[in-house]
Amino acid sequence: MLYDSLPLRHIRLLTLTCRRDTPQPVEQADADSEEDNSKPNLVCTLDVAALEQSKQYDALSYVWGSSKAVRTVLINGQRTSITLSLFLALQHLQLEEEDVVLWIDQLCINQADAAERSSQVTLMGEIYARAARVVAWLGEADGETESVWRLLDDTVALRDVGHVEMFELAKNGRIGSEPGDICVDGAQLQLARCTAMRTLQTKNPTIWVALRTLLNRPWFTRVWVFQEVAVARDCSIWCGAWRRDWTDLIAAVQVLDRGGFLDQAGLYTQSINIGALTTIRGMYATGRRSSLLGLLSLLRTWEATLQQDRVFAIRALVEQACADDLDVDYHSHISETYASAARACILHDQSLAVLGEVEVRRQDPALSRMPCWVPDWRSKTSTNVQLNFRSLDSNTRPYFQATLGTPPRTHSTGSGRSLALEGFEVAKITRIVFAGHALHMFDPCISARDSSSGRWKSGYWRMIWRDAVVALDLPDSCLAADDGQDAYTARLWHDVGFKSGDTIERKAGMLSRTLLADLQPGSVRSRLTKGNQVGLWPAFMGWQARGFPSPPPAEVLNEHDCMVKRTMFNRYCFIAEDALGKAYLGMTLSTMEIGDRVCLLYGGDTPFVLRLPGAERGSRARQGIRQWEFVAECYIHGIMDGEAVRDRAGSASDEVFAVEHYHAEYDRLARKPMGW
Repeated sequence: MLYDSLPLRHIRLLTLTCRRDTPQPVEQADADSEEDNSKPNLVCTLDVAALEQSKQYDALSYVWGSSKAVRTVLINGQRTSITLSLFLALQHLQLEEEDVVLWIDQLCINQADAAERSSQVTLMGEIYARAARVVAWLGEADGETESVWRLLDDTVALRDVGHVEMFELAKNGRIGSEPGDICVDGAQLQLARCTAMRTLQTKNPTIWVALRTLLNRPWFTRVWVFQEVAVARDCSIWCGAWRRDWTDLIAAVQVLDRGGFLDQAGLYTQSINIGALTTIRGMYATGRRSSLLGLLSLLRTWEATLQQDRVFAIRALVEQACADDLDVDYHSHISETYASAARACILHDQSLAVLGEVEVRRQDPALSRMPCWVPDWRSKTSTNVQLNFRSLDSNTRPYFQATLGTPPRTHSTGSGRSLALEGFEVAKITRIVFAGHALHMFDPCISARDSSSGRWKSGYWRMIWRDAVVALDLPDSCLAADDGQDAYTARLWHDVGFKSGDTIERKAGMLSRTLLADLQPGSVRSRLTKGNQVGLWPAFMGWQARGFPSPPPAEVLNEHDCMVKRTMFNRYCFIAEDALGKAYLGMTLSTMEIGDRVCLLYGGDTPFVLRLPGAERGSRARQGIRQWEFVAECYIHGIMDGEAVRDRAGSASDEVFAVEHYHAEYDRLARKPMGW
């Protein structure tokens, strides 16, 4: 019997016998065979050791690959089947000069024992952190691997040269003496465009295809990679016989990114992912831990065979108290695992930001057991702009403070699938506003205006927005006191010809701010950092740097419209009215319906849309508490910074909202016309 039960905090270590000859190549024709009956040429022993007292070992980070393509190894004298991906990695590892001691999940954990798997997964952060080296196996080399490795050599050389040149730039304000060399203010410290960079620019274009092929390998989007690399003391990248230190890969990616080469190679997403992994590794090395919500959100686009691993694979990267609340149990249903993670986000972040992660849910049997207030992290986000955005750093300042930073007030429901929160109802949705259609944003003829001159475009743009405001019949009571005062809309609207203080101008500005979730540069509330303003609004910031010459350039107006479309993806605007008849303009996910309620729940950075279930919208109650269905986060113009909380201070009692576990299982998008 290969596996005996493991004592508490013990692990198994695999010792791989080394060999001096070159490993026999695996024929591609045999790659999909179900079994390999040849004599095993990989001989290993498996021993048990206490985690704290174990001998020095390496840990393998790899992609399991298909379970249909298997090979045989000899472990403790027994023939054992492993995946082809692992077999290839072991073939290269056995060429080391000495026997190699390894920890490999596929062999060191009894995969047939769910209880042992759960127990060992809780230790995996420590296992990789204690390893002398983490070997990241990308797979076998191909015909392009050598050229990519040469590119990494050139790029790392640029990094090394760049350090010297940056010092020279800071000291003398210039680099070199030849015409065309950099000569700038030393305080600017811009990236040196030296000879090595120009060498990269002359590379054969096929090299960028090869680089894309390498960075698109499955290892770079596997959720377990985050933890395995982040906690590693030393990490080495292996691609067949080609090897590279992890720090060299990161340095090369950073230089290529700053030089614009990753965009040229179509590797924007890959650079974001590698950059995030580098950030987390740096945080872990300095004793800081990441935000659970930030990690869960980031890893939506990454791959996991077992979907519970989206939670289990990042336990070592969050605060210990938070990790302790994430029980590893592979017997639990995915909905229970995700509900536990959502509760941990609320408890340890002291925020309801996790509710902003709930996506549009269409008819899908796989979602039938997912509580309506729990994000389904298996799917991509429904929106391009998150109102309750949380970065990897849990100390990030939120965009909004609708409840003035008040911590969540939770109540017991007796069910792990329900959530009871204290707050108050603000208004009831009475009308859906199809702003996109009023603005002709889906008319292909309007899109053709992008190449028009700034003067013609600004006049036409003003006419469209004025007509839209009139057509939408937005109530005057929707206006906020600061409408028309923020730098962005005031400048833009003035320069396209609106009259200062005009009600139509103020409503146009209000509509624009709502469609952008008030995340424009120069906002009265200063929601965006300077870096975010430059990154998200380069055309406007460039116009500002030039002193706002009139009329606004066409690219500034185009940028505005593109950001509106991006923010409003999968969202609709609406009018909501409170008990006194005051109207509010807002926007939320397209799953909202007339009759839904806008509520402020303590701990929420934004308001939320809730629904009383039932055909008649009756107030079903249990123990005196009304039962609700969670719909989505929302933006409500004029109450995103605590105005509603201040206005009602001491005037009314709060309510407990019990958000039940059910979720209507049909596609409400089918009830509305396409576009917003």
